Amino acid sequence: MFCAKKPVSPIPEAVFLATVTDNITIGLVEGMLTENKIPFLKQSRGSGGYLQIVCGASPFGTDFFVRKEHLPQARELLRVYLHIQEETE
Repeated sequence: MFCAKKPVSPIPEAVFLATVTDNITIGLVEGMLTENKIPFLKQSRGSGGYLQIVCGASPFGTDFFVRKEHLPQARELLRVYLHIQEETE
């Protein structure tokens, strides 16, 4: 509803990995990427960062970005550990 816009990478070298909406999954994705030594950036959508601090959750979601060369490995980790299906592009 509110998240209709496509995610925009904060830096040119980064490509979109996934949008995550709940705190538990955000922590899982961060831990999984860190454990596998995959550098990442996360960016809250809209006023999501503020809502995350004040309310502990955000309906807007958090976008995760990785370097292009790490994208296949990161997608595979999401698919295996979180059972996230790849969207057809």
